[in-house]
Amino acid sequence: MFLEDYRSQLTKIMTEKDTNEELFLQRYEMMYIIPTGFEEDEIKKIQGTINSQIKDAGGLIISEQDMGRKKFAYPILHQTTGHYGLVEFDLEKKNYKPLETKFRLSDEILRYLIIKIEPKTEEDIAHFEMIKEKIENRKKKKLQDEINDDTPGSEKREEKKEVKEIKKEIKKETTEKKEIKMPEVEKTDAKKDKDKVSLEDLDKKLDEILDDDVEL
Repeated sequence: MFLEDYRSQLTKIMTEKDTNEELFLQRYEMMYIIPTGFEEDEIKKIQGTINSQIKDAGGLIISEQDMGRKKFAYPILHQTTGHYGLVEFDLEKKNYKPLETKFRLSDEILRYLIIKIEPKTEEDIAHFEMIKEKIENRKKKKLQDEINDDTPGSEKREEKKEVKEIKKEIKKETTEKKEIKMPEVEKTDAKKDKDKVSLEDLDKKLDEILDDDVEL
């Protein structure tokens, strides 16, 4: 739809353009946030206004995307959520500044970001759609596999359960081994006995010395 509209708009611009004047088109991508407080139909109207402003500036809309309401990473002007939108368009460089000023002064746009991008060919778009389809098919297959795995009495589910139980037992045994410690009492008693023997030897030696003095 957008590609057909793009071709017709481009043909119209080229027809109305002075043949001696070159057409300098730049591809832009704009992400914008509509603040909270607007109903669904009001959001659609604001998005339509943004597209109209681009067209009024001589822009050619390539694609647009409604990204829905999202939560901010941090508050913006005391707001924590907003409705995101994305639009890709071609515009003459000389018309960019007036259009950007309109977006900046609009109360219906909380934040926006416009960047220059490389134009996408029809082959690029077809390739993107093919990749998107492959991703969707993989998601469906993964979901179907999960449903099959969760079927009561399936062998795969029982096998996973058995493996979990074995891992649990191994972990338990390892933990118990780590908690085994040598009793401190035995070490203390051994030390006491050693100290006791040393004192007895000392007394014996002292008695021998005293006896020798007496004989002298």
